[in-house]
Amino acid sequence: MGLVILSLAVGALVTWWVARHYYQRTTQDLLKEAAELRRLNSLMLHGMEDAGWIKLDRDSTGKILGFQQIVKAQGIASSEAFGVPTVIRGEPKT
Repeated sequence: MGLVILSLAVGALVTWWVARHYYQRTTQDLLKEAAELRRLNSLMLHGMEDAGWIKLDRDSTGKILGFQQIVKAQGIASSEAFGVPTVIRGEPKT
């Protein structure tokens, strides 16, 4: 009976150690991935701000809290005036 309890205890200890090692490594990988994604998001937001597409909202420490999209009206430069298209419904041609 004592050997069975000892075997269960050793098995539980080995299982705990393997699971602990796995979860620690996975946690470190997840932290590295999150840091890389945070860095890439920051690069994209700063690039969009530099291009004039957005205005970043920051707190007193410079941390980005949000952004406002800048919408600029653009059109095709032309010296001619264009009319407004209209849809005329008629009888289908047979």
